[in-house]
Amino acid sequence: MVSVPGWPMQFGFILFLSLYLVTFIYSRIMHRSIVVVRETRQLRLHRGREADLNLVVMNKSRLPVYAVTVSDSPSGLFYGEETGHFIVTLAGRERTDIRYTVKGLHRGIYSVGPIRIGFTGPAGIFSWTRICTDICTVIVYPAAFPIEIHLKNGLAGGSIRVMDRIFEDLSRFKALREYIPGDDLRHINWKVSARTGTLHTMEFTPAISAACMVVLDFCIEDYTLKDRYNLMEKALSTAASLLGYFSRLEQPVGFISSGEVEGRPVFRQLLKGMDHSLYLLDILARLKPVAGVFNLKKIFYSRRIQIPPGSHLFIVSPLIDNESLRFLMLLRARGIILHFVNIGAYSGKLALSLRNMRGMDFLKVSLYRNELSHA
Repeated sequence: MVSVPGWPMQFGFILFLSLYLVTFIYSRIMHRSIVVVRETRQLRLHRGREADLNLVVMNKSRLPVYAVTVSDSPSGLFYGEETGHFIVTLAGRERTDIRYTVKGLHRGIYSVGPIRIGFTGPAGIFSWTRICTDICTVIVYPAAFPIEIHLKNGLAGGSIRVMDRIFEDLSRFKALREYIPGDDLRHINWKVSARTGTLHTMEFTPAISAACMVVLDFCIEDYTLKDRYNLMEKALSTAASLLGYFSRLEQPVGFISSGEVEGRPVFRQLLKGMDHSLYLLDILARLKPVAGVFNLKKIFYSRRIQIPPGSHLFIVSPLIDNESLRFLMLLRARGIILHFVNIGAYSGKLALSLRNMRGMDFLKVSLYRNELSHA
């Protein structure tokens, strides 16, 4: 004769089976209902700066969820105060924002993600993990620093004000004054002169346009072994600062480098606009050094580079050879305004060679100070 369990055991078994089934259904509902969305798909920041990443966690069911783990993985980026791992509690139909800070310690392009969502059911059963392939691309630019350049020469008729009256812009009326011997007769206001009985001259605001082409030496052997990495990053920072300065002045900017991006040489023509400026910064973020030494003449001839007269050419490098110096003299004769920006310590021989080139502006950037000054 088979013994039948008593009603307490039967009740306990039914209760356990019911809870087991309810937990399974609850876990499946949560698997479909919990959604994590990344608000930002692309983020740009300068090296050493911080930026916020925001995740939106939503519960689409009417049931509450008491513990969901959300983990993000910003590989290669330094975390701020948060760790990238969070535990979230949500009521039915509720959504919440998760915000944490990352810091770019090194320039480059990084991927943040994927997002890992973890859930543990009641009593620790029917747990699940889901991977959300929602990636955010973080572009870390070189660290830029504020600079101020007092421009004196360029092409007449721009937006940069200067003191030299030779660059007076006839579309920018400034004032009316009495005639002084030597004034341009074309600037005399004959109507006012006839009405007042004395000659009056119109004054206009001198203004220039200053297209800026930055040439960056990114050859490994040109930088001393002791501080090679820091000096090359300082050169990148200087190039980024120059491009940013002239872009804010709404001037055309271009970029040339001996470095490479994805194995290809770098040359971008003079153009205006925010999109073009961001594209140049993207190049600086991805730029890779090359072996060998810097040869300005070879770069210009091999890439058939032409710069319009009146443009400003900034060469950013720790040194320059005699062949490149002779080529710079040729560019100066064609009306190019030259600036040499020395990175790190410079030798007396280099300083003497550059100072002997009349008309070249000689600047320097120290390794330990974010400042562009005259040498």
